[in-house]
Amino acid sequence: MSMMKEPPVVYISYSWSSQEHIDRVLELATYLRENGVDVRIDRWNLREGQDANAFMESMVSDPKVDKVIIVSDRAYSEKADAREGGVGTEAQIITPEIFKQKDKTKYLAVVTEIDGDGNAYLPTFYGSRIYVNISDVDSDTESFERIIRWIFGQPSDVAPEIGKKPSYLNSSTLYVVGGAKVTRAVKSLRNNLGSASFDVIDALEAIYTAVDNLGEGFDSEQNGSDFFDSLQGIARLRDECITFFDALILSEQSGRFPEIFEEFIENMYSLIVPGKGKSAFSEWDRDRQRFFVQELLIYLSALLIKRRKYELFQLILGREYFFEGLNTSKLANVSAFQGELRILSYYNSKNNLNRISLFADQQKQRAETSAFSFREIQQADVMLFVVTSVLTKRQSRRFWYPYTLTLVDYGVTFPIFERAKSDQGKAALLKMSGVTTGSEIKSAFYDSSGQAIKGPGMWGDPLVEIVKADSLTD
Repeated sequence: MSMMKEPPVVYISYSWSSQEHIDRVLELATYLRENGVDVRIDRWNLREGQDANAFMESMVSDPKVDKVIIVSDRAYSEKADAREGGVGTEAQIITPEIFKQKDKTKYLAVVTEIDGDGNAYLPTFYGSRIYVNISDVDSDTESFERIIRWIFGQPSDVAPEIGKKPSYLNSSTLYVVGGAKVTRAVKSLRNNLGSASFDVIDALEAIYTAVDNLGEGFDSEQNGSDFFDSLQGIARLRDECITFFDALILSEQSGRFPEIFEEFIENMYSLIVPGKGKSAFSEWDRDRQRFFVQELLIYLSALLIKRRKYELFQLILGREYFFEGLNTSKLANVSAFQGELRILSYYNSKNNLNRISLFADQQKQRAETSAFSFREIQQADVMLFVVTSVLTKRQSRRFWYPYTLTLVDYGVTFPIFERAKSDQGKAALLKMSGVTTGSEIKSAFYDSSGQAIKGPGMWGDPLVEIVKADSLTD
């Protein structure tokens, strides 16, 4: 049987300013005792015939006294500074104790009175230390709790655990990201500032420039390892974009998001193909940009799912955009950004890695230091497949393929499909997919000949079975 820990011992120092003030002090003392604190106070512990000065000195210097509360009002602060009466005597005892104490948390001033300018009445010896204000009776619940937490050493505000170092800091490649302009736009959106619409434009231009400057090609002497090094730096730009999009979809500017995203995604396409004013380049010269946009689309999908922005998901990802190159133009969905990244294939072959999808490998690794779990990334990847596959059946174009399922764990479930077993969850899935029945969603997992679309990986299990979408009903 474990032994109970002794309750903390707390001494309360105060001035007999008025009966009202004494009652206030006793109210605090009673609250503390009712909440597990052994309170020592003259009204309860000092008896006739005992030496008041000796009592006060013992309370301050006794190592068994864990904490000392100084209840300070105008009378207390003035008497302490003037060294008058019992308070003055106590101040002479407390002052050197405060300055020599190794434990700087032993003493706490609790203020019951403030001046006309809102300044607390505090004795000079207390200096600039933090105090608790209980001058407003209406705030007793919060103030008294702060005192209790101080006594037991359990503050309400606790620093979160230290996370991992940002992955982009592991990169030897320095990228100029959107920086100040994106930060300003996020602040404007979150605070609904009048400049928000203009700041959004500046942020988009900054992001566009940063993506364009990600660089081209790779060093053949390093067999492409410099490309992977650069991907760590790209994570910073990705996270910056997601923070910006998150602020935008949660702001009063959210109604403009489809229009803003249309311009953004069409501009992104112009960065991965030869265009006006650009010299022709090989397909893998822009693999950094391709990787960035593919990853960003998955992360944006994960964000929209997390924020339950199902209509917006369908509105921006379940449609086609007008993409232009140097001599071509086309209507296509976001799968236009997906395709073989030649540098990944080259690196896989050159180093005899025999990996099914280095893109999937990278996504799993990068999820460890991102705001989303790998399962959330895979779920977003699947939903991009569903929404573009539904669109493909209507317009006979290509669909997004969920390569991250190469690394799907056996028996894994995705919340968006699990929730679809309920009417509310099913309604959300239908809304995202842009259809009205479960059968239409299931049909997205089959090709035009009725064959189940195979998943990535060694065994090529049907996607419909991997994500457990075959249980959907009308």
